[in-house]
Amino acid sequence: SSRRRHTRCARVTGVQSVLFRSTYTPYITTRKCTPQWSGMCYIDTTNTNFRWSFPNRGFYKVKLKVVNNFGTDSIEKKVYVDFPSVKPTASFFSDRRTVGFTDQLNYYDLSLNGPTQWSWWLNPGYIGASTFAGAGLPNSWSPGSTIQNPQLNALDGGNFDVCLMVSNALGSDTLCKHNYLTVNNGYMMCNGSDSVSRLSSGYVYDAGGPTGNYSTTTTGNCPAGFRVAPCADTVVIYVERFKLLAGDSVEILQGGAGGSRVKKLGGSNLPDSLRNYKVAGGIAFFKMTTTNTNTAGDSGFAIRWSSTPASYGKPKAGFTCPTTIYTGYTLNYTNTSVGVKMSYSWDTNGDGIYGLDNPAMGLDSVVTNASRLFTTPGIYNVCLKAYNCVSADTFCRQITVLPMVSKPIADFTVSKTSGFTTDTFYFFDKSLNGPNQWLWTFSPSNVAYLNGTSATSQNPVVFLNSATCYTVTLKATNASGNDTKIISNIACTYTYTSPGTQNAIPSGTDIGISRVTLGSIDTTTALQTPTYLSMYNEQKTTLYRGVNYTVTTYRQTNYDPMTTKVWIDYNMNAQFTDAGET
Repeated sequence: SSRRRHTRCARVTGVQSVLFRSTYTPYITTRKCTPQWSGMCYIDTTNTNFRWSFPNRGFYKVKLKVVNNFGTDSIEKKVYVDFPSVKPTASFFSDRRTVGFTDQLNYYDLSLNGPTQWSWWLNPGYIGASTFAGAGLPNSWSPGSTIQNPQLNALDGGNFDVCLMVSNALGSDTLCKHNYLTVNNGYMMCNGSDSVSRLSSGYVYDAGGPTGNYSTTTTGNCPAGFRVAPCADTVVIYVERFKLLAGDSVEILQGGAGGSRVKKLGGSNLPDSLRNYKVAGGIAFFKMTTTNTNTAGDSGFAIRWSSTPASYGKPKAGFTCPTTIYTGYTLNYTNTSVGVKMSYSWDTNGDGIYGLDNPAMGLDSVVTNASRLFTTPGIYNVCLKAYNCVSADTFCRQITVLPMVSKPIADFTVSKTSGFTTDTFYFFDKSLNGPNQWLWTFSPSNVAYLNGTSATSQNPVVFLNSATCYTVTLKATNASGNDTKIISNIACTYTYTSPGTQNAIPSGTDIGISRVTLGSIDTTTALQTPTYLSMYNEQKTTLYRGVNYTVTTYRQTNYDPMTTKVWIDYNMNAQFTDAGET
């Protein structure tokens, strides 16, 4: 049988005239003669695909001729070349938009209006998320960033904008495509400084064997493991490769090193049913445990991850505090920010720097509820930045600090004036002239302080444990002196008892129920007289176990907040102290 030979050659010819397109005077712009078989010689190029720079303005014919042992065939097309009349318009595309660490991809210029210069770059230029040979490397262009159609070497993990600027003699144009490139990073387990990745996808691996990272010595240097924390609702995990010695394992945990275990993997040759996992909450943690000192012949593991983007948005920052205070006063800020997975950074000294910019002086903060002692009069712009992986929001308040010139004028209020011994009472300092010390006294003294408050708190929170009326005293102090305010019978408390017990509730007290609804029950009674009225012979309803029901209580006054308790009488004898009844 005869061997078929194939070859291709291209020839470019042109004319000088640009006025009459019907007239062609061929001339050979370049001659490159390469001897082939049978003594033939082809003009211009024999490459399968080629690029050509036209040196002059005019009409050109481009002819492609193909040859094999059975004959030849050719095709000819016309090209018109002109000088640019306007600046170029940048345009490009890439053959891939998502690649892995050390991959290569091609970029193609599609710009219009005859650009003659090109400049490519990425934004950000360098993230430093990858490590190679112990040192971070940026993504690089090959053979360079000024080539019309370069190749990109992916060495830095992250999301990047890709930009192209094109120019000719009449001007330039720039096109940037946002998040056009994703480089999925690869991390060696417990190797180098990387212990967390916030990329939306990537992989973590262990090289295995005595020359890899799989040994008790190297894993002991970073026992915390590796955390994947993208901005996501769920992390999707696929175990790509896995082979460990008996007794060695990799754990997949939810949320961090102390999180709940999703799966513990050991051995080798995992079935498909043990290769796919989902970790809710957006944070997955990989923990490796080794018990063998000789790991020769093991391949280690490679675990890839991807993620579903976060469904929540950025936080809404906010806080409350007094806006006018006096020197010597410690201002407490109450954080009212709303959002998901929030962290905080405060600027409490108005220097525009958030967080712990001067830890030695205790300025600024990253806690949820910050505070600061103001010693110098002035106007301060206090700001809170609330942020999560989506974005950040900032809220500011202007604080006026006045100089201390006179002693306080003590005053206070309480959240409600009547209630039960199990109710929470909030006392609020309303003193004038900037006190910075407080002392509360209750009579009787049978109180319990709540929420970390005490007798020296500005606004204490208490249980009033005795069923009586309390007299409360506040002593407010600053550098100029002190003042005392006493309010008798400011709050009266009562005890809960069985509904059958008749408690005397003083007339005019803001306690009582005028109506109750539950299922088909709808009762209306007078307040306070009597305190308890038995109506089980008049109204009843049927309740089923395991079903939720709503009890609604009404009152004719609402000066104080109302607390409700419900007793269940299972045997309907109007006694609520029988066994099993609460």
